[in-house]
Amino acid sequence: MRRTIRKQLFVLLLSIFVSTIGVGIMNPLVPQLFSGGQALFPHAGYGTYGLLVAVFPFCAFCSSFVLAGASDRYGRKRLLLLSLAGTVVGYLLLIAALATRNLLLVFVARAVDGITGGNVGIVQAAIADITPRDDRSSKLGMVGGAFGLGLIIGPVLGGTLASSFSLAMPFVFAAGVAAINALLVFGYLPELPLHAAESLPLLKDMPSHIVRYFSAPKLRNILTANFLYNCAMTCFNAFLPVLLVERFGFGAEQVGLFYGYVGIIYAINQFIIVPRIDRRFSPKLILTIGVTALSCIMLLYATVFAVPALFPIAILFTLANGTNQANLVGLLSTTADPNEQGRVLGLNSSLISLAQTVLPPLAGLMAANLAAGLPLFVAAFFMASAALVLVAYVFVPRAARAHA
Repeated sequence: MRRTIRKQLFVLLLSIFVSTIGVGIMNPLVPQLFSGGQALFPHAGYGTYGLLVAVFPFCAFCSSFVLAGASDRYGRKRLLLLSLAGTVVGYLLLIAALATRNLLLVFVARAVDGITGGNVGIVQAAIADITPRDDRSSKLGMVGGAFGLGLIIGPVLGGTLASSFSLAMPFVFAAGVAAINALLVFGYLPELPLHAAESLPLLKDMPSHIVRYFSAPKLRNILTANFLYNCAMTCFNAFLPVLLVERFGFGAEQVGLFYGYVGIIYAINQFIIVPRIDRRFSPKLILTIGVTALSCIMLLYATVFAVPALFPIAILFTLANGTNQANLVGLLSTTADPNEQGRVLGLNSSLISLAQTVLPPLAGLMAANLAAGLPLFVAAFFMASAALVLVAYVFVPRAARAHA
C-alpha cells in the first residue's frame, strides 16, 4: 500500500515539476531572447520580457480555479491529463515560434500552456485525497520541493541545452518530460473518489468564493500571506537573471551554472536541513522567521556589486526559503473543509497565478528604464508585507482564533 502511494506521489510531484520547469528554463535565455544585437528579438527589450513572464500566470489564474474545482466533480486524473496535454502543445508552439522568430506566437504558446497548465491546485487536492490528515502537511510540503526544484533545475537545463545545442532544445526536452508525465499519470494514478459539487465552478464564480473564503479569518490570513509571498518570489525569480546579465555580464551558460550552484544548496537544504527544522518548530514560527529573513536577503541581492558576494547570499536565501511555500500550503489544506479541498486549493493556485501576473510588466519597465536591481527592491517590499501578515496571524489572541 505504501509503495503504491509513493508511486502516486512521484507521478503527482512530477506534474508540479513539469509545470514549473518551463518557467525556470526561460530564465537563462534572457540574453539570447531580449538582450543585445545578437538576441532573437533585439528590439523587444525587458518591458516585453516582463509581459511575457506575466502571460503564463495570467492565463493560469483564469483557469486554475475552474480546473481544480472541476476535478472535484469530474476527477483529478482526467483534469490532470488535460492539463499535461496542453503543456505539451504549448511547448510545441513555442518551439515553432523560436524557429520562425515569431514573437506573437511565443506569447500564444505561453498562453496555451497557462490556460491548461494551472494544475497545482489539482495536484495538491489529489495529494490531500491519498494521504491521511495528520500526514498531509508533510506530503503537501513535497509540492513546494518539486516546485522549487523545477525553478532551479529549469535554468540549469535551459542554459546548458541552449548553449550546447540550440535555443529550442530546452523546450524540446520539456515537451518530452511532459509527455512522459502524462503517460505515467494515465498508467499509475487511480481514479480518485469524486467529491460533492453542486455545479461546475466557473471563472465568474470566483469573486463569490473569494468573498466567502476571505470572510473566514484563518483562510484570509493564509491566502493573503501566500499572495504577497508569491508576488515577491515571482518578481525576484524573473529579474534575478536580468540583474546577473546587466550588472555582472553573465551569459546564458553562466546564469545556468549559477542556478546549478543554487540547486545543489537547495537539495542539501531540502533533504538534510529542512526535515530537522520541521520536526522541532511549528509551521507558523518557521514561516514568520523565514519570510522575514527573505525580505532582508532580497535587499542584499539588490545592493551587491561583486560576483563573489553572490554565492554566500545564495546560501542564505536558499536556507531561508526552504520550507515557506510548503508550510503555507500545508496550513491552508488543514484549515479548509475536506469537501472543498479542490476549490480552496484551486482558488489559492489562482491567487498565486494572479500574484505572478501583477508585478513582472511593471518590473520589466523598471529594469529597462531605471535600474536592473530595482525589481529586487520591489520584491523585498512585498516579502516584508507577507511577513507582517504572518506576524499578525501568529500573534492573534487564541480566543479570537477560536471564534474564527
